[in-house]
Amino acid sequence: MGGKRIEVEEIPVEKKWRRLLNVCMDYYHTWREVVKEEFGYEKANELEIKWGKKLGEKTAEIYRKVGWIKPDDLSSLAKALVISMRILNEDCEALEEDKNKIRIVHYHCPEYDEYEKRGVPGGCMSKCFAWYVATIQGINPQIKVEFSKTFPKDGVCEITMHMKR
Repeated sequence: MGGKRIEVEEIPVEKKWRRLLNVCMDYYHTWREVVKEEFGYEKANELEIKWGKKLGEKTAEIYRKVGWIKPDDLSSLAKALVISMRILNEDCEALEEDKNKIRIVHYHCPEYDEYEKRGVPGGCMSKCFAWYVATIQGINPQIKVEFSKTFPKDGVCEITMHMKR
């Protein structure tokens, strides 16, 4: 094969990761827009929730394989959730009220921003909640999961998880 090779600069890992996140976000939202155009908003929302649940089930499976998450220890699960969300460039933290109740608080979420940018502010809430419930209860079905606050209403998104009594 002939020709002169064109040299291309190496892309820094962090830049690659951010681009990958943007590409994945665009893939997802393009799919959502096609479903909405073909089947309507309600069907798109229904499928998003189903997708969030399925993704949460797979996330719980991965967490179980990791092995350091103890099903009866909310703190270990909260750490895993925060790590996962920070990888996705979400600004969040876990706040332990006691050993049986922890809040995961999001101060900024690129997913929420993307829905808002595409004219569906808060459109992520049902899908994200389905993911949380499936992930958390996939680790321990005795953990109750609730939305305590949401971006559209409160300016932060907060999930509370506590052991059922």
